[in-house]
Amino acid sequence: MAKSIQAPLREKLSRAFTLIEDTIYVGLGLLLAGVAVALLVTEIVFFSQYIVAAQLSDNIVMLLDRILLIISLPKSCTRCRFLFASTCFNLAPSWLWD
Repeated sequence: MAKSIQAPLREKLSRAFTLIEDTIYVGLGLLLAGVAVALLVTEIVFFSQYIVAAQLSDNIVMLLDRILLIISLPKSCTRCRFLFASTCFNLAPSWLWD
């Protein structure tokens, strides 16, 4: 009798944790995408200000550093998308649930 009660409970808990995990990954992906877009817009503004003020050579290291940060954010979004897809398709090894 205890095993018949545990199986549905385990199934419900598994689905609840999967839903929470998916929500977190989607939220992280949206947050990272928003940050990347905001950084890109600010870098375009800074770059144009540096060009107009003829100070590009003084600020090139900071500009390149922020560009590298912008480049790394889509990779993080890709990781979030992969983790979300792996939970949707249940790619976890079956031995985890046994």
